[in-house]
Amino acid sequence: MSELHTEASSQIIKSKNADLELKAQLESKVSQIEKDYISITKHENVLTTELLDLKATHAREMRNLEERLERENNIKTKESQSKLKNEYEGEIRELKGKV
Repeated sequence: MSELHTEASSQIIKSKNADLELKAQLESKVSQIEKDYISITKHENVLTTELLDLKATHAREMRNLEERLERENNIKTKESQSKLKNEYEGEIRELKGKV
């Protein structure tokens, strides 16, 4: 009976040691997963911040470009109007001079 008891105790100890080893491995893996998750989360936050900054910069540059193009268009329109006005006034003077 003593041998059986010793054998059972030995098996229990081996089983507990295997459980402890498995528990340590799992805790190590969980710890590594947590570290990786934290690292990934930090990178995602950095990327999100940079993306928002880029979107704001892009929007600002698009506004500036639109404003510049509108100013240039207005200048060209005024120049064209002025040129046409001068041409028509010149033609009217010519016609009046012929009369």
